[in-house]
Amino acid sequence: MNKTSAGTPGMEPPFPEERQFVDAYLNGAVSPEDFATLERRLLESAALRAYLRQVLAVDSLLYEWQEGPVQPVQGRRVVAEAPSQGDQLVEPRGRRLQVPFQLAAALALVVVACFGIAWQGFIARGMSGGQAPQKGAKPAIAQLVAQSKDARFAKSRSQTSAAGLSFGKEWVGLTHGSVTLRFESGATVLLQAPAQLGIDSPLRCFLEYGRVSVTAPESARDFVVATEAVEVVDLGTRFEVSVDRVSGMADVTVSEGLVDLKLGSPGVARVVQPVTEGQSARIDATGTIVEVRSLPAVGSVRMMFPELLAHLALDGISENGTLVDASGQGHHGTTQPAGGSQAVAGHVRQAVSLANGRWIDVSNLVTGLRSLDAFTVSCWIRNPRTGVAVVFSASDGTAHQRLQLQVHQGSFAYGWQAGSEFDAISGAVTGWGRDQWHHIAMTFDRGLVSLYQDGNLVGSGRYGRKLGLAAVGPAELAGISQVQVGRLPDASPGRDLWPQWFDGDIDDLQIYDSALSAEAIGQLFHMPGQTFAELQAGHGSSPDRSHGD
Repeated sequence: MNKTSAGTPGMEPPFPEERQFVDAYLNGAVSPEDFATLERRLLESAALRAYLRQVLAVDSLLYEWQEGPVQPVQGRRVVAEAPSQGDQLVEPRGRRLQVPFQLAAALALVVVACFGIAWQGFIARGMSGGQAPQKGAKPAIAQLVAQSKDARFAKSRSQTSAAGLSFGKEWVGLTHGSVTLRFESGATVLLQAPAQLGIDSPLRCFLEYGRVSVTAPESARDFVVATEAVEVVDLGTRFEVSVDRVSGMADVTVSEGLVDLKLGSPGVARVVQPVTEGQSARIDATGTIVEVRSLPAVGSVRMMFPELLAHLALDGISENGTLVDASGQGHHGTTQPAGGSQAVAGHVRQAVSLANGRWIDVSNLVTGLRSLDAFTVSCWIRNPRTGVAVVFSASDGTAHQRLQLQVHQGSFAYGWQAGSEFDAISGAVTGWGRDQWHHIAMTFDRGLVSLYQDGNLVGSGRYGRKLGLAAVGPAELAGISQVQVGRLPDASPGRDLWPQWFDGDIDDLQIYDSALSAEAIGQLFHMPGQTFAELQAGHGSSPDRSHGD
C-alpha cells in the first residue's frame, strides 16, 4: 500500500511482515499465532494502526492494478500484472473478512482502544451504496443521467433528481428499478436492480452482483467491469455483464465490438480470453470459463425468447380428469388413476394433491422434449414424501433411459440414466417445511444443470456427484415415450412394478424449451402464477392467492 504513515513525523513505517499479517487477517487466512503477534504489534506501533485504518477505509477498498506487457499463450494471452503505484482501492469480494469471530472481535477491541475513534467510512462486502461524498472526497467519477420511475437506492441520496447527481469512489446499491450512469471517460453504464456496483475510476467499476449494460465510445476504450471471477475489458462498444448473487456465476454478452476476459487473481499472470461480437461467455466463481457460445442471429425468436411448452396451472380438473395446458400448445395433462387426483388449496389459487399413488400423465409432451438440448421445469410443491420424492420424469417407460427431478428431506436433485448407470447432480436445501409451499426449478443448458429452491441457486454442475458421469438431457435419451408428474416408471417394459412417487401437492407447473436465467427463475418465485412471457410484457402483479405463506 502506498498510503501509509511512513511519511508522518515520528512514525516508523510498518515492516513488510506486519503488512502481510494485516493482509492475511483481511483475507481470512491469519493463524492464531500470527494474530497474537499482530495484536501485540498493533499496541506497540502507531504506524501499523494507521496502516490498518487505511486498508479499512473507503479510499482503500477497491485495488486497482496496472497491466504489464501482454504475451500470447496458445491462442490466449497472459498479462503480467503488478500493483499500481497510484492510489489503490480494494475489491470488495477480494477482502472477505472471514477470520473467526473471536479473532475479529479481539482485533476490533485492540484497534478501537488504540485509535479511540468510530470507524466511519468502513465498507464491508455487504455495504449498500449511493452515499454522499465525504469532506475531502475525491472529485466525481460518474453522474446519474437517467433512472426508471421505480428506481430506489439501497441508501438514500442527498438529491432525488436525476440531473446532476454525482458519484465519487463509492458503492452504489440499487434495490429496485434501473439507473444510467455516465462516467467521466464517456462510458455509459445501465445498472439494473437488485445490484451492487463499486465505482472505482473513470475507466473501472466493480460489479458485486446484478446486471450492467455498458456502452463505451472511443474515449472509454479499455473500460473495465470487474467481478470476483473475471475482469471484462472493453475493446469495442457494447457489452453486458451479469453476476449471480448466490453462486458468483458471471455471464458476459457482447452485442457490438470485442472484449477481453481477464481470468485469474490480480497481481499474477492472467489468462486473457477474447469474446467477440455475437458471443456469450459464462464464468464460474473460481474464474473458470464454463462455456463460450455464439448467440442466435437477430430474428431467431425461439432462442432469444424462451417458448412455454406447457403450463399446467392446476386450477381445476374436468370430469374426465383433464388438466388444461394454459400455454395454448395443447399439452394437456391427465390425472391417473383416471379421476383419482383431487383439487386442494394452492399457492396460486388451486393445486392438485398427488397423495396415495396419484400422478399426472403429460406424455403428449414427448415430441416437444425429444429434440431439446436445453429446457426448464418450474413448479410449486408442498409436503413431498419422506424418502425420495419424484416430481417430474421423462423416460422410455423403464429405468434405463430416463431423467427425473426429485427431492429428499435436505436436497433437490436432477438425475439421469442413459444405459446401465444412474447419476445425479444435487443441491442442499433448507428442507420442505410441513404445510409450506416451496418453489423449485431446474434448468438444463447443453449439459449444464442448475437447481433452484425459492429463487436461490442451490446446486449446479455438468457431472454427477455419484459416478462423475456427464449430465444428459432429453435429446440424448433414446426412445422417450412417457412424461409424468409425480411418478417415475421403474421396471421392465410392460411390468411397471416398482414406480417411484411424489405423494404430495403440486401447483403451477411450467415447462420451457430453453434454460431460463437465474434472474428469470427469481421472478417466477417472487411473482407466482406468472409466466416468463407475462413478466417480460410487464404484467407486474401476481394473481390472487388462496392463501399465503
